Amino acid sequence: MLKDCIGVSETGSGKTLGFLLPAFLHIEAQHGLYETGEKKPCPSVLVLTPTRELAQQIDREVVLTRVFLIPFFRSVCLYGGVARLDQMKVCRSGVEIVIATPGRLADLADEGVISLATVSYLVLDEADRMLDLGFEPSIRRILCEIRPDRIIALTSATWPENVRQLAKKYTKDAIMVVVGSLNLTVSADQFLS
Repeated sequence: MLKDCIGVSETGSGKTLGFLLPAFLHIEAQHGLYETGEKKPCPSVLVLTPTRELAQQIDREVVLTRVFLIPFFRSVCLYGGVARLDQMKVCRSGVEIVIATPGRLADLADEGVISLATVSYLVLDEADRMLDLGFEPSIRRILCEIRPDRIIALTSATWPENVRQLAKKYTKDAIMVVVGSLNLTVSADQFLS
């Protein structure tokens, strides 16, 4: 059984596969609950990320990895600054995994394009940056819209009080993995790259 997990390590240390591989296993387990041809609830995995660039990077890893592990499942990458029509079409066709920035996801959920009620595995990637960028209200709203029996994977490059409070409120008996020190700080160049 998967458990909530918190991963703290510096940016660029390879946390992505640490949450993607369990996500793929979760999707496969969810599919096993249904008969062949039976409609499955979608999406079951949501990866929230602070920026379009990070969402695109994670999406590339999802596409490359799923080819070898679970080629039948579908994903979509949702972010602002581009036309919404293609993103909306993919969402409406049904996807197992959504990689999104909080703003675009909230817009599409508000319009009824995508429902978060079936999400049972949530990743808050770079939670510290999402909070720094002011996405806390969106994160809290999303946490209220997904399934109550969800699994949460939270990653962060730093471990400030606001991230600790978010983790404390929304994770249950989480496993914590720290690479390096909990006293990590973010330098300006990490936000520029």
